[in-house]
Amino acid sequence: MSHQVRFLWASHSVHHTSETFSLASAFRVPVTSHLTGNFLFWAWMPLIGFEPAMILTMKSFSLTYQFFVHTEAIKKLPWVIEAIFITPSHHRVHHGSDVAYLDKNHGGVLII
Repeated sequence: MSHQVRFLWASHSVHHTSETFSLASAFRVPVTSHLTGNFLFWAWMPLIGFEPAMILTMKSFSLTYQFFVHTEAIKKLPWVIEAIFITPSHHRVHHGSDVAYLDKNHGGVLII
């Protein structure tokens, strides 16, 4: 939704403004992301029984994975991994400015 809804894009676009694609660009997350509802992705989980410690653990894994995909050091991974998971090569396309690829590839871990 952060790429499709204008209000959310106003906050998320900061993440896409880096002129270089590096591990540091993974941390370009605006303060306003907490105000625009990113927490809602995780907020419903305790209501159906997930323990807060489990949610924090998964958020940590997710952040670590997102850090990994923001690198130019890894060109391509084996095709099986590239076919299932978001990889650094997929995420470079996601951050690109080629019109054919804008607003595509919104998965965080799996190819969607």
